[in-house]
Amino acid sequence: MSAGLGAWASSVDGFEFKYVYTRLLDQATRTLVATTWVALTITDTGDEWSGIWKRRDMDADGGVVLETGGTVRAHRQALEPL
Repeated sequence: MSAGLGAWASSVDGFEFKYVYTRLLDQATRTLVATTWVALTITDTGDEWSGIWKRRDMDADGGVVLETGGTVRAHRQALEPL
């Protein structure tokens, strides 16, 4: 577990969410910082969501050591009784 902080916001209609969080990846030396941005859209039925994400890791000098991103999608799965 590493220290981190973040913030999120939703659109007026409640179907779009954006969040960002930053955390320290090296707890001992506090030298690597990772920031992730995510934007999600939820269907009007609430059964699916999809979006994009981006991550940037920086070293202690502020140099970018990793930059990546992609898409994400999920749908509600029916639960079976136990």
